[in-house]
Amino acid sequence: MSYELINDPYVDRSTGILRNLLEISSSSELAKVEGDITGIQIASLAEKPVEGNFDLDHLQAIHRRIFGSIYPWAGELRTVELDRDSTKFASVEYLPQAAKGLFNSLSEEKYLSSLSDEDYPVRLAHYYSEVNILHPFREGNGRVQRAFFSLLAAQSGRTIAWDRMDPNDNVSASVAAYNGDESYLVKMLATLVSSNN
Repeated sequence: MSYELINDPYVDRSTGILRNLLEISSSSELAKVEGDITGIQIASLAEKPVEGNFDLDHLQAIHRRIFGSIYPWAGELRTVELDRDSTKFASVEYLPQAAKGLFNSLSEEKYLSSLSDEDYPVRLAHYYSEVNILHPFREGNGRVQRAFFSLLAAQSGRTIAWDRMDPNDNVSASVAAYNGDESYLVKMLATLVSSNN
């Protein structure tokens, strides 16, 4: 087990996997059960959305709904630094402050509700990238982020077909956005967003 895992308070030292309420000790079993449970919870959001103000509290409430029966820390902001390859996510120290500024901007833009169909993917890509960089939770950030933006899109009569998203394209576009080029993310999201009007 690596040094990072040993010192990660979210990881069970005896199994090397994330501490969970289901007492699962196999990473493959946890991945399968987590996928099944979160799939059901995410689908339930269409009929019973998590109410909120599209801010950090709302994001945390969505995480709690999706992961609450799996992880004891569901809905809590992470307390460890996270990175993936060359992407370093927001520092724990500045997470709440960065989130506040980001979601204030989203509010000032009226939650993207007044944008044209052409402009919508451009601003959506920006906020999608910024929430990804926040990466506020120890696990489940991508799924929660997509659920959050589905709820946001619904507010303006739009749908995002995440099931058509290519995971590899998402990673590549997100890395490019992290490095300052949101154009790939705009292009990807433009193919997924549709207006219900």
